[in-house]
Amino acid sequence: LNGKKHGQGTLVYPNGVYYQGEWEQDEMNGYGCLYYASNKPYYCGQWKNGSFNGKGTFHNEIRGNLAGFDYQDFNDIGKQWATFQGTFLNDKKNGPGILTLSNGEVFEAEWKDNIVEGRGVFRTVDQEVIKGIWI
Repeated sequence: LNGKKHGQGTLVYPNGVYYQGEWEQDEMNGYGCLYYASNKPYYCGQWKNGSFNGKGTFHNEIRGNLAGFDYQDFNDIGKQWATFQGTFLNDKKNGPGILTLSNGEVFEAEWKDNIVEGRGVFRTVDQEVIKGIWI
């Protein structure tokens, strides 16, 4: 539309990363998926003005070893996670979300600007359930 990307389409970046989804006035808007150069998903979900906005799933391509992880501090998780499924605002985790760790443990909580804030539930691989308030 007037020389701008509009509607459905794919954009491949020079580094091999690519986006498939909806465009509006040259911006990623609507539903779309961004992929690593390895063809694994990076983010699939809602976009607004080129940013993650709304519901989506964020994937970690290179997952770290979970040895020595302290479940009391999810703000310093590094590469020890697999996916985050939840709500985003301007590329940041905001609202309810589920973080799955690289060993299969799951943390469900409220997030604000990528930081855990408030009540959460942590489920270990041994099915232990830890409920609390993270600040």
